[in-house]
Amino acid sequence: MPLKKIAVAIAAVSLLLALFWWLWPAPQPELLHGDVEVREIRLASKIPGRILKLHVQEGDQVQAGQLLFELDSPELNAKLAQAEAAEAATKALQDEAEAGLRSEEIEMARLDWQRALVQQNLYQSTLNRMRNLHEEGLVSQQQLEETQAKWQASVDQASAAEARYTMAASGAREEQLRAVQAQNRRAAAAVAEVEAHRQETRMLAPVAGEVASIVVQQGELAPAGYPIITLVDPTDVWVVFNIREDKLNALVPGTTFEAKVPALNETLDFRVSKLNALPSFASWKQVRGTPGYDLKTFQLEARPIQPEQKLRAGMTVILALED
Repeated sequence: MPLKKIAVAIAAVSLLLALFWWLWPAPQPELLHGDVEVREIRLASKIPGRILKLHVQEGDQVQAGQLLFELDSPELNAKLAQAEAAEAATKALQDEAEAGLRSEEIEMARLDWQRALVQQNLYQSTLNRMRNLHEEGLVSQQQLEETQAKWQASVDQASAAEARYTMAASGAREEQLRAVQAQNRRAAAAVAEVEAHRQETRMLAPVAGEVASIVVQQGELAPAGYPIITLVDPTDVWVVFNIREDKLNALVPGTTFEAKVPALNETLDFRVSKLNALPSFASWKQVRGTPGYDLKTFQLEARPIQPEQKLRAGMTVILALED
């Protein structure tokens, strides 16, 4: 009889233990929430202007090199006209310097030289007669000196006329040619600079992607450097988690894990691509007077192992951390 009671007691205790074990809640993994991020390209113009036309809408898929929007800048068009006029003027000066004087101008310089020679010969004859008359005592010394001075002036004039004719026949000096050529190159560079700015009035997509947002609408004024359109590259996606260091569980770059995406109702495979410690403001500080130590928070980035086009920025990703 005592043995029977003992057996019943043991069975009751075993039943109670089994019931307790069955009712005791199993340990649940800690759930870590992350956010999906995608690469964004913010497109802005280097010059201010008014949006002349938008060629895309939010949500459109675009290809690299596709025209996104056009700007209207009257000030830039005016600067281009000024630069082109300056280039035309310097080009005309360069052509004139390279071509030299016209044949009619050269002939006029030659005739001036010939007239100066005739004048010089005339004064030479007059001077010879005055010398003879002076020797005979028929003219004074003053008259002779005046005639000699006029002859010398005619010689100088003939030399100057010859120099002008030689210069006209030879064309511009090499230094002058280099100077006008440099001025023309500077004017051409000014035109090229304005043309480069004009290219900024037509914004082309630098990469293929999706139009995420359009900040400035058609007809509105867009300041220089202000983002007008934001593109996202759906193929360049990653998820970001902030994890306390005691929860990392060997999640180092190269580690793979599974995580659930509630928006897609799917579980995807990810690979850790980056792990960086956040600044001190994100550290877990231990309360003074209690055992333990401070813990840093790490930012973990992971990328899908297989491309998933349905992932969008802002989606939540849930990672279960096992103890």
